[in-house]
Amino acid sequence: MSLTLEFSRQFKKINHFFEIFLKIWEINFPLYLLFNFFIL
Repeated sequence: MSLTLEFSRQFKKINHFFEIFLKIWEINFPLYLLFNFFIL
C-alpha cells in the first residue's frame, strides 16, 4: 500500500515536470523551425 502511494507521488512529480516541458516545447518549437529555416 505504501509502495503504491510512493509510486503515485513520484508519478505526479514526473507528470508535473512533463507538463512544464510541453509548455516550453509548444513555445520553442515554432521558433526552432523558423531558426532552422533561416539557416538553411
